[in-house]
Amino acid sequence: MQIQCLNYTTFLQRHGIGLVAAVHNFTASTFLCDNRTNNIKLLPMQDEFIVFDTETTGLYPHLGDVIIEIAALRINKDGHVLAEFQKFVNSGIPSHPETIKIHGLTDEFIAKHGLPPKQVFPEFVEFAGSTTLVGHNIRDFDMKFLNRHLVQIGLPPSENDLIDTL
Repeated sequence: MQIQCLNYTTFLQRHGIGLVAAVHNFTASTFLCDNRTNNIKLLPMQDEFIVFDTETTGLYPHLGDVIIEIAALRINKDGHVLAEFQKFVNSGIPSHPETIKIHGLTDEFIAKHGLPPKQVFPEFVEFAGSTTLVGHNIRDFDMKFLNRHLVQIGLPPSENDLIDTL
C-alpha cells in the first residue's frame, strides 16, 4: 500500500495509531516519509536516528531567508544520546525582527558567534551521514532551508529518510 506523505501525525491517526504510543514505541516499527518518493513506508527497527532543528532569519528560503542555527542529537534505539551537533551560521543575512522575537538570536550575536555556511553544512552532512532525520515540520521547513544551503555550497541535496512529527 502506497500512502502519500501528508504528515506523520495524520498518517498515524488515519490508521488508528495513537501518537503518544507511536512515539513511545517508534523504534519498534517506524513509519517514515521517504524524502525521494513522497511515500510512507514501514521500516525495521533502526539503531540510530538524528533528531534535529534549525533557527532561521525568516520563513521563506526561496526569498533569501537562511539558517542561523542548526542543532542535532544522534540517538540510539533506546533514546540515549550518542553525539551532539550545534553550530551558529553567519551568512550575513539579517533576521526579520519578528523572527528574533521567536528565537532570540540577534544579528549581532550571529555576527560574533556564527561560522560560514561552507564550514557548517559539510560538518552537519558528515555528522548525519545516511541516518534517518527526525524533527517537527522538518519536511516542509527545515529540509527546504538545509537543501538550499547544500546546493548553494556545491553539495547535493540531502537524500536522508525523514520522520516528520508534525
